[in-house]
This record gives sequence, structure tokens and C-alpha cells, in this order.
Amino acid sequence: MKKYILVCQVTRSLVIDIVNAMVRKGAHVILFSSVLEEGSVKLHESVEVNLFGSYSHVSRSMKLYYWTTFTIRSFFKVLCRSKDHELVIISTPPFSQFIGLLMSKIRKQRFHLIIWDLYPDVFVNLRWLSNRSLIYRIWSRLNTSSFYYSSSLITIAESMSKAICRYTIREPNIIYNWVSDENIAPVSRPSNKFVLKHNLVNDFVVMYSGNMGLTHNMELIVACAERLNAESGIKFVLIGNGMKRQWIEQQKTSRNLSNMLVLDFQDQSIFPHAIAAADINIVTLSPGAESVSVPSKTYSILAAGSCVLALSSKESELSSLIERHQCGRNFEGDDLDNVSAFILELKGNARLCGQFKKNASMAAKCYTKENAVRYADLLMDYSL
Repeated sequence: MKKYILVCQVTRSLVIDIVNAMVRKGAHVILFSSVLEEGSVKLHESVEVNLFGSYSHVSRSMKLYYWTTFTIRSFFKVLCRSKDHELVIISTPPFSQFIGLLMSKIRKQRFHLIIWDLYPDVFVNLRWLSNRSLIYRIWSRLNTSSFYYSSSLITIAESMSKAICRYTIREPNIIYNWVSDENIAPVSRPSNKFVLKHNLVNDFVVMYSGNMGLTHNMELIVACAERLNAESGIKFVLIGNGMKRQWIEQQKTSRNLSNMLVLDFQDQSIFPHAIAAADINIVTLSPGAESVSVPSKTYSILAAGSCVLALSSKESELSSLIERHQCGRNFEGDDLDNVSAFILELKGNARLCGQFKKNASMAAKCYTKENAVRYADLLMDYSL
């Protein structure tokens, strides 16, 4: 039996799908993680789960603390295991890939890298780190070594592959993300539990669901709600938490935004109905992150049959996906006028809105759990 240790600080549905596919292919998998969120997708009972440490994204300093402690503890836990276990390392936390490099050097242990977010590029684009700093130069060299010595290198988009190729001549394998929750699908308004609970049956729903953090353009969404406050039948539904949540609630009150509903993250049992309640779902991507990150919730939006309104660079993978599948529209910068006009256009043009929704549902067929099987095939074929 092939043996693996998979290292990922926060284990959610996509990682669970990969692990389960590996188990079905005949692997024994040990999971090192801090957080395991199973939801509707359960981890195979044969997987040995080691949960240690904690995780919080409340502040930058706390993130750094949890990333560092998890990486150090993972290193020593791997060291205590047999080197016959191949390592599968996912790029959360950012430092974890260097565990593979160290184990490769120390005891010739094989390791595989799954790059879902590319560091230090993310930090540079967020202006947390200068590309002229010593840390950046050291990290870049370690990336070059890690990518060179890894047994396999996998990422999630063409743009990410191009970014990785700045560090290596190796061509990464590209496997797109997917919708793990098979319960996510279009739901008619009369039978939608979320719609009925919040009295949205006759509303044109514009939704944002996700983290409301410092890098998310919640200001534009709130400004758009204010711009369209006098338009009857439009409801902005904002679901989530984060550092901007309190500010959003303050703005709702101070600007008298009667067209806005602010809610906590929804329970897994209601989430498929919540995301399917939206005529338009908003996805944001921080400036500069277009080549080093892809919002995974985009695929759930497609499966729910909702139009995608993206706030990102026109060079982003997100923008390319929308253009490729004709399932919505992408806007750059703080383009309040055009974003507001697009919402009004779709509200007033049921045929165009319906076509976008149909295209989204069709696009979702390209991003299914079969992609998790591709991960298992790639990781285990390299082990032959």
C-alpha cells in the first residue's frame, strides 16, 4: 500500500475530495491539519487524522503566528514518521512547502506540491512585502529549489502556472478547482428555503457571500447598494464575517440602506439554497492577485446557476473564466457607474439574465469531482 502524509492547515471539501480519491485508488493517507471542516463531504474513515494547533485570520500578526507554529510542528511530526511516506503539501500555510524541501535534503523523502496560492507573490501584491527585500530574495530561491526537487507540481489555472514558471523551467500540471458539494444546484424560487425565510421571492437578489476582510472591495458593494436604493425590487444580500463586517452594518444604518440584508455565514444545510437564491453573485479579487490566486467560490456560483459579477483585473483568471463561459461580467477598479448599470440591465432584461444563468450551469460541468480523481492519478502515478 502506498503511504502518504498530506499537510494542509485548513482542510475543507476540496482537500477531502482529493484524499478520498487517493484512498479509493489504494493509498493510506495521514492528514496533518489544524482545522477539519467536513460539512456535507466526509473524510474516509481509513484516514489517520492528526489535528494540532489553531488557526485564525483575524489579523495579519495572528495569521503569521499560526502559519509559523503549524509549519514547525508539522516538520517535527513528519520527522517522527517513516520516510516511506511521501509528502503531499498544499500551499496553506505559505511556509509548508519548505518541509518537503528539507525532508528531501535530510533523508531523500519524496514530496509533491499543490500550489493554490503562490507566495511570496501574494504578499508582494498585497504590499506586505517588497520584491527588493532580503526575505523576498531568499523565499524566491527556496521556491526555485522546492519546485525543482518536488516529485510533482500541481496548480489550478493557466495564470498560476505562468507565475510559477518564473521560478522554474518545469511546467506545472494544471487541474482546475471544482464544486465539492453536490447539493449545490439551481433551486426554483418557490421551493428555495432561504428565499422563503427572508421574503425574497419577488426580489432581484444581488449577493456577496464570503470573507469581509481588508482586501475585499466591500466599499464598492455598499456604494452600489446606496446608488440603487431607490430602485424597487433589488435586494443586496451580504453573507459573511470579517474585519469589515461591523463597518458594513454601520453603513447600512447611517445610509438608511433598506435594500440591504446582512447575515452571518449560513449553515451547511441551508448554504446551497442561499447561494442559489441570487440572480447575481459577486466575486472580488484583490488588485495584483490576478496571477497568484483564484477565488474557489466562483465554481459554487456556477453550479448554483447564478450570474457572476466579478471585481478584478481584466488580466485575471477570474475574468478569463467569465469571458470563456459567458456567464457574467468583470469590472476593474471602483467602477461604480458600470457595475450599477449592469445590475439594472440584468434586472430589466430577463432574457439576458437567464442566458447568463444557463451558461453558468453549463460551465459548472467542467468543474466537477472528476478533477479530484485527476489529482489522485497524478500524485500516485508519480509514485510508481
